[in-house]
This record gives sequence, C-alpha cells and structure tokens, in this order.
Amino acid sequence: MCLNKITFIYLFVFITLNSWTQNITSSIDWEKQAIEITIVEVLNKENGFLPMQKQLAEDNVNEDLPMYLSHSLSGLTIDSQTNYSELIINNPQYLSLLPELAVKTELVQSRLFPDFSAVELRYKLPFYPYLSKAFPIKEHKQIPPSYIKWSPTDQYTGMVIYVKGKLPLYGSTFQASYKPSLYPKLMTYEGKILYEPGMTKEQFVNQWGVVGITNNLDNLDIYYDRIGSKPIYTIATQIYGINNTDLVIPERTVRQIRQDKLANKIFEQGRVLIIFDQTEEKEN
Repeated sequence: MCLNKITFIYLFVFITLNSWTQNITSSIDWEKQAIEITIVEVLNKENGFLPMQKQLAEDNVNEDLPMYLSHSLSGLTIDSQTNYSELIINNPQYLSLLPELAVKTELVQSRLFPDFSAVELRYKLPFYPYLSKAFPIKEHKQIPPSYIKWSPTDQYTGMVIYVKGKLPLYGSTFQASYKPSLYPKLMTYEGKILYEPGMTKEQFVNQWGVVGITNNLDNLDIYYDRIGSKPIYTIATQIYGINNTDLVIPERTVRQIRQDKLANKIFEQGRVLIIFDQTEEKEN
C-alpha cells in the first residue's frame, strides 16, 4: 500500500525525532487528562528586532508542531494491547491525523530566556475529546442485564478503585505496576470482563474518558461530578493485560455491582475513578 506524501513525511520524522530530543520535553498527565509539551527554540538574531525574532521562532515551532506532537505521544498507552508507537508503526495512516491534533493543541505560555537567546513554548493537548476521537474505541457494547432480580437499598453513584504499589500479574508468578491507559478494563477473578471501554457511551468518552485517574489521595471532592455522593470503594487485587493496564476487582465488589440495578450507569457514563499510588515502590 502506498502512503500519501504527508503520511510518509510524518513517518520519517516520527522515526528520526525520537532520537533528537534536545529541545523538547513532554509529559502525559493522567490526572489533568492532557499531554503537556515544552519546546525551546533558539532565536535567530538575523531576523531583525527581538519581537520579530520571537514571532518567527513561534511560527517555526507551530509549523513543526505535528512532528513534536507525535514524539510526545510516543509514551501513550492506548489499551491492554496497544501503545501509540506500535499503532503508528503498524498503521502509519494515523499520522495523517497529526495536523488536525496540532490545531487543537493549546499554546499555554510563551516565555523568553533571560538572555534573550531562545523562547520557551508550552503546549497542552487535552485527551478528551481530541485523542478519544483520533483513537476511538473499536466497538460500543451493551451492558448485559444483572442476573440478580433485587436491588440493595443503597444505590451507587460511581466506583473508586485503589491501586497500591506492585500487584500480582494475573496468571503468572510475577508482580507488575499498574500502567495508566486511555481504555482500561476491569476484570473478575475468573478472568471475565466486568467492564470494558465499549460499554461507555460515546458522549461520556468524549467528555471525560472511560475512567478518571489520579495519584492524589487527599482531595476526592474535585471528582464529585464523576463519582457522585455514594461511590463504591474497592481495592484492585491483580494486574491484567499485556501492557499492565487492566485491573482485577475483588469478587465482593463484583457482586455488589451486579446487585445494583442502577449500577449500569456507572459504566455507561464512565463514573469510575482509579487512585493509583506508587509511593511505596518509589521509596524502594
């Protein structure tokens, strides 16, 4: 299959830019649900007065922003079997989406160095709705009805899952650290799916993603809109999936969810929050 010109160019740059990172730093902030990029562009003193030098430097960066964005996305895990780098190598046509994503990327700050030698530009690209539309869930599925015909008095408004340090890797003797991703799954002890991203309605995926992810244990009030006033709290017991992105949930929690006739909206509306704490691992 022949690649069009723009895809070929971005594929070439994707390969070469990964080894050329002296003027770009980036991070994936799962709590803010955004990719943050910092680029340093050296000013060309031959371009006239300082304001003109700065403007031309910003123009140069904006022109190359799709390529910088591709480099920054290289650390993104999409789901239990796919990360961005593998996706691009196997499906280079996705590179044609980069110019559109670059247009959606917000310039947060433009700052001159104290010696006026360069300009530092900071950008932010929200995951939702931009990445969720660029890398959509393959299939939206209906949540099967509960097999239990009664419902408890207390009806849950969301789910909070606590992930502490390294956990056993399902089906092995190894331990693994949880890796945040765009589209995680929740599994039962039997290895059956309790929740998969296709169960979340598209409008909520594009609003705030299938789950919220944070490592902030102190202030859950900021997630009230997502988890409501009476979430069910649980602790992940195992890690699941090739990329360590999925979580095994205790059987007691599985039963509680299946007993609540209104619990389907937790998954349909993406009302799940993962608190991911690896302080113990860092100390070791």
